[in-house]
Amino acid sequence: MICAIDCGGTRIKAAAVDEDGSPVGEVRTAAAEGEPVEAILAVAREVAPGCDAVGLCVPGLVDERGVIVSLPGKLEGIVGVDLPAVLQDGLGLPATVVNDAVAYGVGEAVHGAAAGSAAAPW
Repeated sequence: MICAIDCGGTRIKAAAVDEDGSPVGEVRTAAAEGEPVEAILAVAREVAPGCDAVGLCVPGLVDERGVIVSLPGKLEGIVGVDLPAVLQDGLGLPATVVNDAVAYGVGEAVHGAAAGSAAAPW
C-alpha cells in the first residue's frame, strides 16, 4: 500500500491506496493553513500505518529531488523544504514528491483513459 497525499492550496487529503489506486479505509483531510509541513505530516500519520511508501503531489514547480521551487501565493513556508526527507524522517517510509499534474498524468496512463494504450511507454 501507498500513503497517497494530495496537497492543494487550502486542503490536504491523504489515503492509503492499494496497487490499483483504490483507497483502503477513509480519506483523511486537514486544512493547509498555518504550518503546512506539520499539517501534511499529521494527516499522513493517520493513514500511513501498514503502508510501504508515501507519495505527495503539490500544485507547484517541483525539482528532480522533490523540492518545491515555486508555489506562488500558496502554502507559505513550504518552498525550498526537502519534503521527501521530511516525510521519510517523519513516517519512516521512502517518499516521492511530484507536481500534481504529473501525478494526474501518470494515474491516467496507468489506471485511466490511457491504460493499455500503445502510446503509454510502460
